[in-house]
Amino acid sequence: MVSDNLKHFLFTVSSLIWYVICAGFLAACSTPTPNGVTQTDPIVKPVPDNRIQKLLFLAEYAFDRNRLTTPVDDNAYLWYLQVLAIDNKNTHANRGIGDLVEKYLSWALDNSDTGNFERAFDYIAKARSIDDTHPNIAAVEAHVTNRTALRVVRFPIDKLQLRNKSEKVKSQLREIAEEINRLDASVIIRAPSDSLGRWIYHQLNGSAHHRVSATFEISSSPQVTLNYY
Repeated sequence: MVSDNLKHFLFTVSSLIWYVICAGFLAACSTPTPNGVTQTDPIVKPVPDNRIQKLLFLAEYAFDRNRLTTPVDDNAYLWYLQVLAIDNKNTHANRGIGDLVEKYLSWALDNSDTGNFERAFDYIAKARSIDDTHPNIAAVEAHVTNRTALRVVRFPIDKLQLRNKSEKVKSQLREIAEEINRLDASVIIRAPSDSLGRWIYHQLNGSAHHRVSATFEISSSPQVTLNYY
């Protein structure tokens, strides 16, 4: 039989061997630092930049309220620029700045359509101040410039006479057709119903020298509008 002292000796030796094996394994898995101290590699997880997320939220919120470049301390352009100062390739911020330009250009077109050319050009200037390389600025500016030369003539039509399709209205529409020929004008027809609008168009087209280019609008105040340069 093995004595108790021998058992104790064998247990001590086996424990020491196990300790050496484990220590070697840990040393193999560790990474030396510059000062020679070893440490295990940590698991690095990307941490989202909460500041960027907050700035993007502020920019979108300002955009939804049409605060594009004003007021100076709370506008979408300001917040997008702050995002780009942190990350100049941020996709959301760069796209957002493009959206600012497009919105100003859409406002310019809307105002030019109603004849408010001063405001239209002001919106174009604001779009250019954000990004003067935007490809749509030149096209919108040319459109608005052309619109400033547009002339408009309106011919009101008596509602009762139109409803009865009287000879008086037919004669008036023949005279309007002559003006279309002379001015080479495009036409906007406003009528209380689609059928009456089409009837007006038929009368104009029958007297014009070429096919009339016309758009229709439903209106309780019948009218033929000529647009020409």
